[in-house]
Amino acid sequence: MSDAPERTILPVEGPARVLELLEVLPERVEEVLLPKSAKGGWRTPLEDLCAARGIKLTALPYAIFEKLHDRPEKARKVYARFRHEEYSGLGALLAAPPTPRDTVLVLDQVEDPGNLGAMIRSAVWFGVRDVVLPIRRAAPITGTVAVRSAGALAHARIFRVKNLGRALDDLKQAGYLLYGSVVEGGDPLPGASLPGPAALIIGSEAKGMREGIRGRCDQLLTLPPASGVGSLNASVFAGLFLYERWRGLA
Repeated sequence: MSDAPERTILPVEGPARVLELLEVLPERVEEVLLPKSAKGGWRTPLEDLCAARGIKLTALPYAIFEKLHDRPEKARKVYARFRHEEYSGLGALLAAPPTPRDTVLVLDQVEDPGNLGAMIRSAVWFGVRDVVLPIRRAAPITGTVAVRSAGALAHARIFRVKNLGRALDDLKQAGYLLYGSVVEGGDPLPGASLPGPAALIIGSEAKGMREGIRGRCDQLLTLPPASGVGSLNASVFAGLFLYERWRGLA
Protein backbone atom coordinates (compact mmCIF):
# COMPACT_ATOMS: atom_id res chain seq x y z
CA MET A 1 0.00 0.00 0.00
CA SER A 2 1.42 3.40 -0.97
CA ASP A 3 1.66 6.26 1.51
CA ALA A 4 2.00 8.90 -1.22
CA PRO A 5 -0.97 10.25 -3.20
CA GLU A 6 -1.18 9.72 -6.93
CA ARG A 7 -1.62 12.96 -8.86
CA THR A 8 -3.64 13.33 -12.03
CA ILE A 9 -4.69 16.32 -14.10
CA LEU A 10 -8.39 16.41 -14.93
CA PRO A 11 -10.01 18.72 -17.50
CA VAL A 12 -12.98 20.73 -16.20
CA GLU A 13 -15.04 22.34 -18.95
CA GLY A 14 -17.48 25.23 -19.16
CA PRO A 15 -17.41 28.86 -17.97
CA ALA A 16 -19.56 28.32 -14.87
CA ARG A 17 -17.55 25.35 -13.59
CA VAL A 18 -14.19 26.96 -14.32
CA LEU A 19 -15.22 30.20 -12.61
CA GLU A 20 -16.34 28.25 -9.55
CA LEU A 21 -13.10 26.29 -9.43
CA LEU A 22 -11.17 29.56 -9.56
CA GLU A 23 -13.26 30.79 -6.63
CA VAL A 24 -13.15 27.73 -4.37
CA LEU A 25 -10.14 25.62 -5.43
CA PRO A 26 -7.64 27.97 -7.11
CA GLU A 27 -4.68 26.11 -5.59
CA ARG A 28 -5.61 23.04 -7.64
CA VAL A 29 -6.00 24.81 -11.01
CA GLU A 30 -2.88 24.35 -13.14
CA GLU A 31 -3.98 26.30 -16.21
CA VAL A 32 -7.04 27.74 -17.92
CA LEU A 33 -7.34 27.43 -21.71
CA LEU A 34 -9.75 29.09 -24.11
CA PRO A 35 -10.01 30.16 -27.75
CA LYS A 36 -8.99 33.74 -28.51
CA SER A 37 -12.40 34.20 -30.11
CA ALA A 38 -14.36 33.14 -27.01
CA LYS A 39 -16.95 35.72 -25.98
CA GLY A 40 -19.37 36.14 -23.12
CA GLY A 41 -19.97 37.95 -19.89
CA TRP A 42 -17.92 35.31 -18.10
CA ARG A 43 -14.64 36.15 -19.85
CA THR A 44 -13.66 39.32 -17.97
CA PRO A 45 -14.34 37.80 -14.50
CA LEU A 46 -12.38 34.72 -15.53
CA GLU A 47 -9.41 36.79 -16.70
CA ASP A 48 -9.54 38.85 -13.50
CA LEU A 49 -9.62 35.75 -11.27
CA CYS A 50 -6.70 34.13 -13.08
CA ALA A 51 -4.67 37.33 -12.75
CA ALA A 52 -5.54 37.76 -9.07
CA ARG A 53 -4.65 34.14 -8.22
CA GLY A 54 -1.58 33.88 -10.42
CA ILE A 55 -3.05 31.14 -12.60
CA LYS A 56 -1.79 30.71 -16.14
CA LEU A 57 -4.39 31.71 -18.75
CA THR A 58 -3.74 30.55 -22.31
CA ALA A 59 -5.75 31.92 -25.25
CA LEU A 60 -5.29 30.03 -28.52
CA PRO A 61 -6.60 30.15 -32.08
CA TYR A 62 -9.68 27.92 -32.17
CA ALA A 63 -8.09 25.55 -34.70
CA ILE A 64 -5.35 24.82 -32.15
CA PHE A 65 -7.69 24.86 -29.13
CA GLU A 66 -9.95 22.16 -30.56
CA LYS A 67 -6.99 19.85 -31.15
CA LEU A 68 -5.59 19.99 -27.60
CA HIS A 69 -5.07 16.41 -26.41
CA ASP A 70 -7.00 16.76 -23.17
CA ARG A 71 -9.80 19.09 -24.28
CA PRO A 72 -13.18 17.64 -23.25
CA GLU A 73 -15.43 17.03 -26.24
CA LYS A 74 -18.00 19.52 -24.92
CA ALA A 75 -15.45 22.26 -24.27
CA ARG A 76 -16.07 24.95 -26.88
CA LYS A 77 -15.47 28.04 -24.76
CA VAL A 78 -13.03 27.25 -21.94
CA TYR A 79 -11.66 24.50 -19.74
CA ALA A 80 -9.28 24.22 -16.81
CA ARG A 81 -6.59 21.70 -15.98
CA PHE A 82 -7.40 20.65 -12.42
CA ARG A 83 -4.93 18.79 -10.20
CA HIS A 84 -6.40 15.90 -8.22
CA GLU A 85 -4.69 13.65 -5.70
CA GLU A 86 -5.81 10.19 -4.58
CA TYR A 87 -4.29 7.49 -2.42
CA SER A 88 -4.15 3.90 -3.64
CA GLY A 89 -4.92 1.66 -0.69
CA LEU A 90 -5.13 2.60 2.98
CA GLY A 91 -1.43 2.81 3.82
CA ALA A 92 -1.45 6.51 4.73
CA LEU A 93 -4.71 6.16 6.66
CA LEU A 94 -3.53 3.20 8.76
CA ALA A 95 0.00 4.47 9.34
CA ALA A 96 -0.81 5.48 12.92
CA PRO A 97 -3.25 3.99 15.48
CA PRO A 98 -6.58 5.87 15.43
CA THR A 99 -7.76 8.09 18.26
CA PRO A 100 -11.32 7.85 19.62
CA ARG A 101 -12.25 10.98 17.62
CA ASP A 102 -10.96 9.71 14.26
CA THR A 103 -13.72 9.30 11.67
CA VAL A 104 -13.66 7.86 8.15
CA LEU A 105 -16.47 8.17 5.59
CA VAL A 106 -16.80 4.99 3.51
CA LEU A 107 -18.93 5.04 0.36
CA ASP A 108 -20.09 1.72 -1.11
CA GLN A 109 -20.58 2.21 -4.86
CA VAL A 110 -21.83 5.79 -4.81
CA GLU A 111 -21.98 6.51 -8.55
CA ASP A 112 -23.44 10.00 -8.88
CA PRO A 113 -20.70 12.68 -9.07
CA GLY A 114 -23.01 15.32 -7.60
CA ASN A 115 -23.75 13.13 -4.59
CA LEU A 116 -20.07 12.35 -4.13
CA GLY A 117 -19.16 16.03 -4.16
CA ALA A 118 -21.92 16.86 -1.68
CA MET A 119 -20.81 14.04 0.65
CA ILE A 120 -17.20 15.24 0.59
CA ARG A 121 -18.43 18.74 1.40
CA SER A 122 -20.48 17.49 4.36
CA ALA A 123 -17.62 15.32 5.62
CA VAL A 124 -15.12 18.17 5.68
CA TRP A 125 -17.70 20.51 7.22
CA PHE A 126 -18.05 18.11 10.17
CA GLY A 127 -14.31 17.62 10.53
CA VAL A 128 -14.00 14.33 8.62
CA ARG A 129 -11.05 14.38 6.28
CA ASP A 130 -10.74 10.78 5.10
CA VAL A 131 -13.04 9.29 2.43
CA VAL A 132 -12.73 5.68 1.23
CA LEU A 133 -14.11 4.60 -2.16
CA PRO A 134 -13.91 1.39 -4.19
CA ILE A 135 -12.02 1.54 -7.47
CA ARG A 136 -14.87 0.01 -9.48
CA ARG A 137 -18.54 1.02 -9.62
CA ALA A 138 -17.93 4.32 -7.91
CA ALA A 139 -17.92 7.86 -9.23
CA PRO A 140 -14.49 9.13 -10.25
CA ILE A 141 -13.35 12.56 -9.14
CA THR A 142 -14.43 14.93 -11.90
CA GLY A 143 -15.05 18.63 -12.32
CA THR A 144 -18.61 18.10 -11.12
CA VAL A 145 -17.34 16.51 -7.90
CA ALA A 146 -14.83 19.30 -7.38
CA VAL A 147 -17.43 22.01 -7.87
CA ARG A 148 -20.13 20.31 -5.77
CA SER A 149 -17.67 19.90 -2.92
CA ALA A 150 -17.44 23.73 -2.78
CA GLY A 151 -13.72 23.67 -2.02
CA ALA A 152 -13.86 20.77 0.44
CA LEU A 153 -12.07 18.43 -1.98
CA ALA A 154 -8.85 20.34 -1.35
CA HIS A 155 -9.10 19.46 2.35
CA ALA A 156 -10.09 15.79 1.97
CA ARG A 157 -7.96 12.69 1.55
CA ILE A 158 -9.47 10.30 -1.00
CA PHE A 159 -8.54 6.62 -0.71
CA ARG A 160 -9.35 4.16 -3.51
CA VAL A 161 -9.36 0.46 -2.65
CA LYS A 162 -9.63 -2.63 -4.83
CA ASN A 163 -11.74 -4.58 -2.34
CA LEU A 164 -13.96 -2.55 -0.02
CA GLY A 165 -14.74 -5.55 2.21
CA ARG A 166 -11.06 -6.17 2.89
CA ALA A 167 -10.54 -2.46 3.49
CA LEU A 168 -13.26 -2.57 6.15
CA ASP A 169 -11.59 -5.61 7.70
CA ASP A 170 -8.34 -3.61 7.84
CA LEU A 171 -10.12 -0.65 9.45
CA LYS A 172 -11.75 -2.94 12.02
CA GLN A 173 -8.43 -4.61 12.81
CA ALA A 174 -6.91 -1.14 13.29
CA GLY A 175 -9.57 -0.36 15.90
CA TYR A 176 -12.35 1.34 13.96
CA LEU A 177 -15.99 0.51 14.69
CA LEU A 178 -18.09 0.12 11.53
CA TYR A 179 -21.44 1.94 11.44
CA GLY A 180 -23.63 1.25 8.42
CA SER A 181 -26.70 3.08 7.13
CA VAL A 182 -29.86 1.20 6.14
CA VAL A 183 -33.31 2.32 5.01
CA GLU A 184 -35.02 0.18 7.63
CA GLY A 185 -34.27 -2.39 10.28
CA GLY A 186 -31.44 -0.56 12.02
CA ASP A 187 -31.18 1.27 15.32
CA PRO A 188 -32.50 4.87 15.29
CA LEU A 189 -29.91 7.32 14.01
CA PRO A 190 -31.16 10.34 16.02
CA GLY A 191 -29.33 10.39 19.33
CA ALA A 192 -26.97 7.54 18.43
CA SER A 193 -23.68 7.88 20.30
CA LEU A 194 -21.36 6.26 17.67
CA PRO A 195 -18.38 5.91 20.04
CA GLY A 196 -14.74 5.11 19.34
CA PRO A 197 -12.75 5.47 16.13
CA ALA A 198 -15.56 5.27 13.59
CA ALA A 199 -16.08 4.36 9.95
CA LEU A 200 -19.44 5.65 8.69
CA ILE A 201 -20.64 3.62 5.70
CA ILE A 202 -23.11 4.89 3.10
CA GLY A 203 -24.46 2.59 0.40
CA SER A 204 -25.23 3.25 -3.24
CA GLU A 205 -28.06 5.55 -4.29
CA ALA A 206 -30.21 2.74 -5.69
CA LYS A 207 -29.44 -0.37 -3.64
CA GLY A 208 -27.79 0.76 -0.43
CA MET A 209 -24.95 -1.25 1.05
CA ARG A 210 -24.08 -4.58 -0.46
CA GLU A 211 -24.76 -7.61 1.74
CA GLY A 212 -21.08 -8.35 2.28
CA ILE A 213 -20.50 -4.78 3.46
CA ARG A 214 -23.62 -4.75 5.62
CA GLY A 215 -22.57 -7.99 7.33
CA ARG A 216 -19.30 -6.45 8.48
CA CYS A 217 -20.95 -3.57 10.34
CA ASP A 218 -20.85 -3.39 14.14
CA GLN A 219 -24.10 -1.42 14.14
CA LEU A 220 -26.75 -0.55 11.56
CA LEU A 221 -28.59 2.76 11.76
CA THR A 222 -31.71 4.06 10.07
CA LEU A 223 -33.81 7.21 9.96
CA PRO A 224 -37.50 6.39 9.52
CA PRO A 225 -39.35 9.03 7.48
CA ALA A 226 -41.84 11.10 9.45
CA SER A 227 -44.10 11.33 6.41
CA GLY A 228 -43.75 7.69 5.33
CA VAL A 229 -42.44 8.81 1.94
CA GLY A 230 -39.59 6.78 0.47
CA SER A 231 -35.99 7.29 1.59
CA LEU A 232 -33.60 10.21 1.76
CA ASN A 233 -31.10 11.06 -0.95
CA ALA A 234 -27.80 9.35 -0.09
CA SER A 235 -25.92 12.63 0.28
CA VAL A 236 -28.60 14.05 2.60
CA PHE A 237 -28.44 10.95 4.80
CA ALA A 238 -24.65 11.18 4.80
CA GLY A 239 -24.89 14.73 6.14
CA LEU A 240 -27.20 13.63 8.97
CA PHE A 241 -24.99 10.63 9.72
CA LEU A 242 -21.93 12.88 9.93
CA TYR A 243 -23.82 15.35 12.10
CA GLU A 244 -24.74 12.67 14.65
CA ARG A 245 -21.11 11.57 14.85
CA TRP A 246 -20.00 15.22 15.23
CA ARG A 247 -22.68 15.87 17.87
CA GLY A 248 -21.50 12.88 19.89
CA LEU A 249 -17.93 14.20 19.87
CA ALA A 250 -18.81 17.80 20.72
